[in-house]
Amino acid sequence: MMKRFYFLLVALFVCHLNAGASSIKDDPEPPPIQVQLGTPNGEKLYRTLIDIPLDCWYYPATKSFLFNSFSLISNVEVTIENLTTGELIQEEYSVIAGQVSIPAISTKGTFVIELIINDNEVYIGELKL
Repeated sequence: MMKRFYFLLVALFVCHLNAGASSIKDDPEPPPIQVQLGTPNGEKLYRTLIDIPLDCWYYPATKSFLFNSFSLISNVEVTIENLTTGELIQEEYSVIAGQVSIPAISTKGTFVIELIINDNEVYIGELKL
């Protein structure tokens, strides 16, 4: 009698685990979104586009902006403004080498990203979420 009780208890437990596991979705992580940065007036230098020293990506999974630098950059001011909510993030870095991550508070709206490098190079990008 006790063996049947334990068997029934284990069977119920296993069925419960199966039912719970089947409802879990393995949603893939959303892909990052590249923010196209450019000069304020779309300036060209010597008939070619200006090389931008930083890449900017928005990662929906972590709700953050990631800036990639392929070389050592000094004195970078980053301003991220959400025009929809009025959220404003301002960061200043004396040196950027590699990656810098800046979390965003809100996740919807139109974001304007402005980078000022060495107090004279200005790059602007826009992202709608």
